[in-house]
Amino acid sequence: MNVRPGKKLGLILSALAIGGALLTTPVWRSQASVRPGPPRFPDLTITAVEKVYYSTTSGRRGALIPDRVRIQVSNIGNAAAGSFEDQFEWDAGWGNEQEYIFFINGLGAGQSAWVEVSSNGYNLWQAGHQFRYTTDCTNSVVESNENNNVYNGP
Repeated sequence: MNVRPGKKLGLILSALAIGGALLTTPVWRSQASVRPGPPRFPDLTITAVEKVYYSTTSGRRGALIPDRVRIQVSNIGNAAAGSFEDQFEWDAGWGNEQEYIFFINGLGAGQSAWVEVSSNGYNLWQAGHQFRYTTDCTNSVVESNENNNVYNGP
């Protein structure tokens, strides 16, 4: 058999006819193996944050203060995430630190959920104050990226 340079061969078989039976002998086998696709992991992250004005200030009738935050939690990975816990805290490290921990029942790959949290009249966006939202705060979901689960505001 003539093989031209540059021509790729998968398997060359030589055949011998012995007494009417056909025998094959492998001459070359590919060393390539079946490679699995990329690992399939969820990746929970915060993809949007919105300021929500809700409570009125006590000294000025009708004046609204931004005491709520709407946060979009998304699974940007390529696999579903099971149940996980999220945490919302404000003025961490101060004497009046407050926090909530709550459960999300899971997100499929590519899905998002909006969460609205309230500080019950405390202005979350006021200068000198801080808040933090952490998705999967207990690391119960094995993710492709564990470093994108926190939003620090404002």
